[in-house]
Amino acid sequence: MMFEIINDEKLYFEKFKDFSIDQEKIPLFIDPKREDLLKISRNLSMNDYMFKQIVKCDLGMILSREVMSYTMNADFCRKWIDTLEEMKQASTLLIIGLYKDFTQKKVLEILEHCRAQGIAVYLLLGRDLSSLSWMVSKQFLRSNAKKCGVFSYKKLPQFKQRTVAWNLFGSQELSVENIKEILERNKWNVLVFHGHGKEDHLNLNDFTLHGFNRCIKWDGKFAPSWGHPGQKFFKDEKKAIMLSSIKAEKVFLLSCSNFPFSDARLYGARYNLVLNAIDGVVRNIVASLAVQSADLPELSLILQESDMNNISDQLQESLSDIQPFVSLVTIGLPDEIPAKKMSSPVARETDLTKLILSRLSIFSSSTMLDSTHPIKKWARKILTETMQYTRRGTIGTESEDTEKFEKELRNRVNPFSKEMGMLFQKNSSDQLADFDSFNIYRSVMNKSSISDVTCDCGRIAKNCDYLPETSNVFKLNATYCYLCGDKLVSMIGMPQIKFSCDEYNEKGLQINYKIEITPQYKGDVFILVQVPSYIEKYVEKTQLRKIRFNTLRTVVIDGKIKIDKDIPLQSYYLKLIVIQNAGLAISRCFFNLVEN
Repeated sequence: MMFEIINDEKLYFEKFKDFSIDQEKIPLFIDPKREDLLKISRNLSMNDYMFKQIVKCDLGMILSREVMSYTMNADFCRKWIDTLEEMKQASTLLIIGLYKDFTQKKVLEILEHCRAQGIAVYLLLGRDLSSLSWMVSKQFLRSNAKKCGVFSYKKLPQFKQRTVAWNLFGSQELSVENIKEILERNKWNVLVFHGHGKEDHLNLNDFTLHGFNRCIKWDGKFAPSWGHPGQKFFKDEKKAIMLSSIKAEKVFLLSCSNFPFSDARLYGARYNLVLNAIDGVVRNIVASLAVQSADLPELSLILQESDMNNISDQLQESLSDIQPFVSLVTIGLPDEIPAKKMSSPVARETDLTKLILSRLSIFSSSTMLDSTHPIKKWARKILTETMQYTRRGTIGTESEDTEKFEKELRNRVNPFSKEMGMLFQKNSSDQLADFDSFNIYRSVMNKSSISDVTCDCGRIAKNCDYLPETSNVFKLNATYCYLCGDKLVSMIGMPQIKFSCDEYNEKGLQINYKIEITPQYKGDVFILVQVPSYIEKYVEKTQLRKIRFNTLRTVVIDGKIKIDKDIPLQSYYLKLIVIQNAGLAISRCFFNLVEN
């Protein structure tokens, strides 16, 4: 037997004060009433474990006065402190106490301070001294188990090719495998449980992890369903798995609120999932204090990290793009003090992906186009088929995954952009042509954006942004010239455009024009030069032109329009339509027709 079981608190602390791993047995306090702990401690075999010295933290804090005697053991930390003010020049903090004192009032400020200062926090807690002593004793042991498993309600095909060492059970496997038998039959080094739940349970499809320990006395009237007389477990009880029955070294509980502060819990502590794990053989637990949003990016992070010594800090950092609070904690000591290492930011949709999807969303919801307009209908179709992949982590967890998705979306909207151009070519008065006035008159000019610019005609002009008053209106950038009028109106994110033409016809009835296009993003650009609808009958119709931008560069295009001799001689303008990635810009330049 690996433990010297003691039922006298004073004697226990005296023995533990001088304990070293050179001794044959670890001092362990167990109240005789805790038959569950007596049984499990006696069943552990030295064939499955070895002694190992615990890691010494920089600082230590005691939450509960009942366990102050742990400060007499020099192995836990280099210095014991009582206040945050004493927490200087430290990278690790150990907190020891009873669950009743693990309150929001006592602990949250400490966790937030350590989070802000980059201090790793490790907890040693228990529902009572017996549980705490048991958790402390397990820190001096290391299991020889090698098997690692992930059990998640999500599909996991993206991980299977690169995680040979892990046994992966995604939603499909959970629906066909006997999860209870698999979990209880094997000895595990690391287990990751990813699913919905509360403090008393975690769902794995039809199977359920639970923390109901019947050996613990009734401790309050609040309880889950089967904690009330005459009521059953809320699912199939034959598929319920008590977490303490699983033989694992480390456990990740990626569900909401499985270890709430003791003053923020819903139920009595006898039902708590994490406290039940502490009463089992698990030595190290990553648990959640509140709601948390761990998903595929966090699963990927766990699968990539082999040491897992500061994994809760890395997971917390990974979640910083979606959660404003501390939600994950580590219960148990690390195998070694890890070097400070923060995870890379979770790969999210690229700027272009967000821009394209936002444009499609506005096209589909704005009243700028009527319900039968082909662009509105097409935008809705693309959104319906695409938005399912925008959930955080769904398309992948690496930057190359989001870049690949962007490229696929870009290719998807190229025909959409072409169709916009074709509609202009067929009818210069299409509803799309009203996009500038429709959106400007539903926006407010951003006065701080006003700047002086030089118009393509060489004169001074003003540039500004328009901020939509509602979310279904496009944000626009506009340039106004004292000669050219509304020189340019463009959706945000469109190419930089320079558009100029002859001031008048020098030879015959012909006007030459020049276009310079410098895009901000890759993607096919479609351009079309038109004249006002009232003189279309006098002008040779131009064709929509495509320019492929696989790299960002400036393209210069020279062109001309030929005009019929019957046109009245006066001032007119050319209109340049530029379309890219479902975005639209219109630029104008004026010319005069004179007698040669």
